[in-house]
Amino acid sequence: MTAHATESAVATPAFVRLLNFLFRRLGLFVADHDKFVLASLYVIVLMWKLAEFLEDAISLDVVPLIRKNPHLREPTTR
Repeated sequence: MTAHATESAVATPAFVRLLNFLFRRLGLFVADHDKFVLASLYVIVLMWKLAEFLEDAISLDVVPLIRKNPHLREPTTR
């Protein structure tokens, strides 16, 4: 690895390297800086919406569901 490659790898934020990796795995090659920024913002918004969805799903009250369906309870040992 050359000195320049090492410097650029260190200077590149981990988040940008992660996005580059994800885009390459998806078969996307984003050479244009503007397209990379737009694609990155798109990924950020998707992750944000997924986090909101999961937060809503986790906060659902499952106690009434378990009361209606006692077989969903974890088995207890006596």
